[in-house]
Amino acid sequence: MRTRTCIVLAAACAGAFAAYKRDLSAFYVAIAWGSLTYLLHTMEFKLNTLLDQRGIIISPRDIAED
Repeated sequence: MRTRTCIVLAAACAGAFAAYKRDLSAFYVAIAWGSLTYLLHTMEFKLNTLLDQRGIIISPRDIAED
């Protein structure tokens, strides 16, 4: 199963559970969390694709230098 599908299913399940419990704030949090996670994953996927096309390799050591 694709990662994006899992994110959407998790957000939908959390939203459905919040709706079942009649907790409007939890429903909004579930929808916001799912949307943000979906968008961040999409951006990461596109960035990785762009880096692969350009032949740019980033090692974990380079990331740890922050």
